[in-house]
Amino acid sequence: MQQGNEKAVKIENNQTQTPEGEKWVSELIIDSPFVSDQTGLFKCHYNDSSDVENENHVYVFVNNKNALLAPEPDTVLFSPIKPLIIPCRPSTSYANVSFWYDAPIGPSAKRTNVIVDRRRGITFDPAIGIRFEKLFVHSNMNFFCEVSLKDKKEKAKFITVYVSSDHYTTLNVKSPPPVLVNESLKLECKIQSFKNESYEIDFGHSNLNQSESMTSELKIEQNFEQNREFYTYSRELTVDKVNSENEGIYYCVVTANNITVDNITKLVTIYDKSLVHFIEMSPSFDLNETVVRQVGEDFQLSVSVRSFPQIDLDRVSLYKNGVVISLNESSIYKMSFQQNTIIVDMKNLSLEQTGFYMLVISPKYHKNVTLNLKIEGKPEMILYHSSQITNGSWSKYDSGSMFEFECIGKGSPIPIVNVFFSACKQKNSSAENCEEDQKAYKWVTKHSTERGWNLESYNYTDETRVK
Repeated sequence: MQQGNEKAVKIENNQTQTPEGEKWVSELIIDSPFVSDQTGLFKCHYNDSSDVENENHVYVFVNNKNALLAPEPDTVLFSPIKPLIIPCRPSTSYANVSFWYDAPIGPSAKRTNVIVDRRRGITFDPAIGIRFEKLFVHSNMNFFCEVSLKDKKEKAKFITVYVSSDHYTTLNVKSPPPVLVNESLKLECKIQSFKNESYEIDFGHSNLNQSESMTSELKIEQNFEQNREFYTYSRELTVDKVNSENEGIYYCVVTANNITVDNITKLVTIYDKSLVHFIEMSPSFDLNETVVRQVGEDFQLSVSVRSFPQIDLDRVSLYKNGVVISLNESSIYKMSFQQNTIIVDMKNLSLEQTGFYMLVISPKYHKNVTLNLKIEGKPEMILYHSSQITNGSWSKYDSGSMFEFECIGKGSPIPIVNVFFSACKQKNSSAENCEEDQKAYKWVTKHSTERGWNLESYNYTDETRVK
């Protein structure tokens, strides 16, 4: 929260009695106008009757056309063995974001553009920033990000500072969310280290029954990155047919030569689908990447859904660039629900279908997935003119009258459009027999560019008005 603004923030707690029992509601109220530095993750922690702590969260974008970036420190600490995160966080999820870095720093610095590609370990989440799983980073490298929204742009610079670290430990839930009663729970504890140590990995939980759980053998892998050798040690814990007693905080202890190297924890919540409403969406595409297709192709968007109670299509909406699509009236988009999977079919793609799509399941559940779809194809050229009297492809005007025309080039990548006009050498009865006088070319200098919302611009318009 913004410092110095605490009086504008308050929390109200209310308790009511319902047929199902007591209902507790805690509300965070911010009376002052939101500002860009309030963009971020808001968390709610609570304890249930079994005194087990639970947590839920929501990420809030505070749109501010005068501050497109949430403020972050400009120094980023990094270690060669850990993922590098550059905290470029736009204040709106619909902005365009560009990344690049300079290496080495100085007069000979060379700009290198960064392209999001999960296969190369480069991902982007507007709530976190850009993440590099594998990147050879020098100390004091300059990273840049630029956020643009319509005609507004804002740039930030981050400098990396080396921090010595010889290992990196993680504890993650490998089971598909949410973990339900009577299903299996699987956790993986992993340590990556430059040292070839004799590491041991052990799990723990206050109600962990050894007879109902199984721990895998320690797995060791040798890896090389940028000519540097490191080792990965991992172990999995599996608990079959979990119940409410199996939820809570799990911990992983890593030791080397009987000395504790790391002790990390993970909160696990077990859901009883007969008591708790839940919904989880798993798309078939990578949320961090722009999906690129060609003009004329078909595209299918599929999203697997686990929910209780079962959802139906009446609760599902498809948006493009923030506007809901009327699926009943559309011949381009068709949506169906098959075996717990929402399927959206897009037939015969065109350049106009480039856009930012959002699939929403009932605002009540606040669940959605987003897709940035880019259609590429050969450039198209269209000429519009305001004609008073036409004869075939000719446009005739009275002497001294005004006329205008538009030449629009569409395509992705963006086509270059040059517009000119000239008179014919001879007067002919048809435009096909008109011989252009290239020496008489007059180039049009007035032009404008259309930019789609959250898209690369692909429309370029030239116009003129002459006597």
